[in-house]
Amino acid sequence: MIQRKPRAADKMLTRSCRGEGARGTGRRYTVVLALAAAGALAAGGIALASATSTVPGFSFAPNSPHSVFTQGQLSLHTQTSYTGSTRSTRIQLFLDDDFQFNPNSVPKCSAADLSGSLTMMQAMQKCGPPAGAAKNAWLLPASSSTSNGTAQFDFPSPQRTACVLVFNGQGPASELLLFIRARVTTPGPIYCGSPTTNTDGDGTALLKGNLRANPAIGADYTDPDNCSAAPDPRRGCQIDINMIDSAVPFLTDLSFRIKRGSYVRARCVDPPAGNRQWNLQAKFTYVDPASSETVPKSQGCT
Repeated sequence: MIQRKPRAADKMLTRSCRGEGARGTGRRYTVVLALAAAGALAAGGIALASATSTVPGFSFAPNSPHSVFTQGQLSLHTQTSYTGSTRSTRIQLFLDDDFQFNPNSVPKCSAADLSGSLTMMQAMQKCGPPAGAAKNAWLLPASSSTSNGTAQFDFPSPQRTACVLVFNGQGPASELLLFIRARVTTPGPIYCGSPTTNTDGDGTALLKGNLRANPAIGADYTDPDNCSAAPDPRRGCQIDINMIDSAVPFLTDLSFRIKRGSYVRARCVDPPAGNRQWNLQAKFTYVDPASSETVPKSQGCT
């Protein structure tokens, strides 16, 4: 197979492990897995084709808040199928303005605190309940016994599985920090329970899902506050997960939920009364070749 020097955009999923014969010394090393597979496909003359994405899951619970903004759990699930060397580089989740975000209601975590080859336990020690109430940025109740969700990526084939922890992040858009802990060396299931003590997996990655204003895609998605950073709460927002392929090669499945006090709330006021629903538009952007598609999804509410 012809391999090429990785481009700057071909960043990595890193794994830390013990080397051969390192058991006695405890020496650790970091291995960088670049996207050489994509370059090899292109160099070999294989035709490049676009990807196809779907939104299997989009829900908020409880689904009967009526006209009052009610705190609850927002769940999102995307899937992408690839052909050739096409890669997903950005997922934008446009939520209608019946959803409300309040990032200032929860402590915030720095992306730098979650960088490097951390286990889920180490990530929680920095930004979860073990860090103390003033630093607990985990977007699930402290009593939760599992991760926020799961992910799958296809590098190399067959698919690898991962656990996803979601934290309230610091930044100009108060991003959601999606900490991903994966099994890279060997494919197979990874245990996503007990995140405060979980050391499973051998690879980590970090994605940022910024809260930004929705584009002009219809009145149902636009609110006068335009998802502004101040004051909270914000409406008319998208969760913008960008530069995916520079951290997680060939992401095929991403599923996560967020629930923490008043961080996310929803109401149900769209007329007519007998046809009320929450709406989502998911825009997927690909590279090799450059293309995009938008997938709608809705959930009934009362």
